[in-house]
Amino acid sequence: MPPTTEQNRASHAYESIKHALLLKHEDRNHYGIHAKKMPVRIISAGLGQALAFVLDKKNANELVKDLSDWVLNKTAKYNPTSRPDQKLLIENIINGDAEKLRYYTHEALAYLQWLNRFASAQSLKVE
Repeated sequence: MPPTTEQNRASHAYESIKHALLLKHEDRNHYGIHAKKMPVRIISAGLGQALAFVLDKKNANELVKDLSDWVLNKTAKYNPTSRPDQKLLIENIINGDAEKLRYYTHEALAYLQWLNRFASAQSLKVE
C-alpha cells in the first residue's frame, strides 16, 4: 500500500528539519522562528504576502525552498540540492488562479504543521 499524502508530507517535513539542523546556528534559528510564525502570516496576509515578507528578511531562504518544494512537487523524497528556487512558488501564485492559490495555501499550512512539530521535537529554536 503506498503512503498517504499525509505520510509523504510528514516525511518531507522531517527530512527538511534534519537538513535545517545542519545549517549554521544563526540560519537554523531563523529557520525555526520563521517556520513557527509562517502559518499566522499566511492566515492573516495570504500565502503570497507571507512568502514575500520572509524572502525580504533574506535569512529564511531554506525555509521557503523547503515549503516550495513540498507545495510545488509534493514528493516525500527530500533532496536539498534539487529544491526549486525560492521565488518559484511566488511566481506560481502570481500567475495562477484562485483555485490554485487555495490549493497552495492548504498545502502550505498542512506542511507547516508537520514542520513545526518536528522542529519542536528536534529542539530547533521556535521562539
